Amino acid sequence: GTPSTPAAASPYTPTGVAAAPTQAAPAQPAPGTVPPGYRTPPPYARPSHAQPPHGQPPYQQPSPVQPSYQQPQYTQPTYTPGYSTPPPFHTQGFAPPPQPRRKRTGLIVVGSVVAAVIGLAVIGSLLPDDKGKTGGSKGSGGGTAGSSASAGASQKPADPQPVSYEGIDVPQNHELKLADNPPRPAEEPTGAGVSYGHADLYYYRDTLFGDERLGTANGKLVLLKNSEKGSLETCRAVTRFTEKMDLDQLTDGSQICVLSNAGHIAVATYRGKSGDKESSTYIKVDLTIWRNAEDAKKK
Repeated sequence: GTPSTPAAASPYTPTGVAAAPTQAAPAQPAPGTVPPGYRTPPPYARPSHAQPPHGQPPYQQPSPVQPSYQQPQYTQPTYTPGYSTPPPFHTQGFAPPPQPRRKRTGLIVVGSVVAAVIGLAVIGSLLPDDKGKTGGSKGSGGGTAGSSASAGASQKPADPQPVSYEGIDVPQNHELKLADNPPRPAEEPTGAGVSYGHADLYYYRDTLFGDERLGTANGKLVLLKNSEKGSLETCRAVTRFTEKMDLDQLTDGSQICVLSNAGHIAVATYRGKSGDKESSTYIKVDLTIWRNAEDAKKK
């Protein structure tokens, strides 16, 4: 036959609370439960956090809080979408100071000084040169002396001193040249007649018809009025030019300006003519000559 199964022992039911073990470490209870017969253990001390009380739902350990710090005071740049890392930037507090514009300022000052010097030089050149009238000044350099010489060269030469000759007898068909010193009457060397020669002043008489005239073959003549005084200034100013005039237009004391093409100017004062009983025919004149008073005219 089949052996009989032994009857199961009836479970032991404790009648009292067992004493707590003294040496063995208590086992970790399941979350939210306390084994029967065990006293509630004291709360487990964790730094900065207390153990949750018995019977409460499990407490999740909080993540440690990062200490907050003061954000630097600068403007946060905006980042372009699509970049994970913002581009580097420099705060305003560390930006190097701008370089001073010393070079440009120096150039402006130098340019102003140069412009002022040039302006003063131009103004000085436009002022009248009083030094030239007094015979020049004591120049301290060659440049000043050269400028004075150039100014003197550009000025018109001083008027020549007049030279006077009185009582010159000019025979008929003879001529005078103002460059001669003293002027001496002479015939025309070419033999063509004084009217066709190169004399500054001549006396012509037609032996057949008796016509007489005073003329020039090398310039102009001007018969002055009684109100006009013969002088260098007057002869330069008058313009009633002619090359010959009849002798009967003249009276004793009449004045004639002689303007030579050679640049000489003279005042001829008519003093009359010879008498009918004289053996020769001539006129008498006084001459006051300013030689080289004008530039010679080109032929």
